[in-house]
Amino acid sequence: MTGAYTLFVKGWGDDEDRYYAISTGDCIDTLINEAFKDFEFEAIYYVMDVNTLETVREDIFLEGCY
Repeated sequence: MTGAYTLFVKGWGDDEDRYYAISTGDCIDTLINEAFKDFEFEAIYYVMDVNTLETVREDIFLEGCY
């Protein structure tokens, strides 16, 4: 297995009803920091534990920035 967690980001526009897996890793904070290091806009996301398929974190990155 390549990582314990998968990061999903909510789509925008016509895809706003979908979430897309964008990254996997074994540390939630590192996963989030690396995935969003170049983002300049709001992103709704969640992190799923790939072993249990449970959501372990949900949040909004840069809330209010469009």
